[in-house]
Formats: sequence, C-alpha cells, structure tokens
Amino acid sequence: MDIQMLLKELEYLDEVVRKATRFLEDAPEGGLWIQRHENHIDFVRSTDGKYLSKKRDMQLIRTLAQKSYERKALRTAMEQKEVIERFLSGYRPTAFSDIVENWLPERSSLIARHGDFHMSQDEIAVEVVKKSEDEVDLARNLIGICEAFLEAKAKKP
Repeated sequence: MDIQMLLKELEYLDEVVRKATRFLEDAPEGGLWIQRHENHIDFVRSTDGKYLSKKRDMQLIRTLAQKSYERKALRTAMEQKEVIERFLSGYRPTAFSDIVENWLPERSSLIARHGDFHMSQDEIAVEVVKKSEDEVDLARNLIGICEAFLEAKAKKP
C-alpha cells in the first residue's frame, strides 16, 4: 500500500478545499439557471429571476456557472478527504507481522509470511519449500496430529 500516494492526495484535496472556499467567499449572490429553447438558450440569475445577456453578462454567467462547480467540488473534496482519513485511521501497516508477534518461534518458522508485500500462492510455496528438512518434518507431524484429531472428532456421535 502506498501511503505516500494517499498523503499526496490529501494535500491535493486540501488545496481544492482552500481554492473552492476562497472562490465561494468572493462569488456573487445566487446561482444560474439555464433554459433551453428550440433555437436559443436563456441564462437566468436565480436570486432575482433576471435574464442575463450573453453579450453584456457573459462574465457573470461564467462566474455563476463556476460557482456551481466550486460548490460541488468542495463537497466532493470534503467527502474524499473523509474517506481517506477514515481509511488511514484504521489502516495498520504491520497487520500481518502482528499476527505472529506472540507466536512461538517453532510455529513462526513453519509459515511464509505476508509482509509489506503480497505473495502469490506459487511464491508462498517456494518460501515453504526453502524451509529446512527439520521444519518440513515438524510441519508434517503437526498436519498428521491435526488430521488424527479431526478423524477422532468425526467418529464421535
């Protein structure tokens, strides 16, 4: 897991929040309604219902359209930040090593560990095969004991 990538994303989202907030603080009142007609489009300011002219009011039209975008971008950035922060607060990079932390060395030596990387089943098999003959014999004995226990348990009514 590339935590640095998530931290960079948080920085980016913080910047989006700052820029959107700054824009919205200075934005004009109201929003923009767009009405499509057969042969033209009307732009209407939501605060007073005033029709805006594409020739005279194009800057205001663009600013009100941008305001709508910035409002949604701010909401989206806040939501994404919350998701990443929630993930990071529960993420444990040492989760796999924590599994065997209190195990006896004899048990730990029988397994191929998943560390900060992910192994395929073939890679795990190669790691297990690399273990010494004694470890393999011990593993076989443990498997035999488990099988005998399961068989005895299955025979009991």
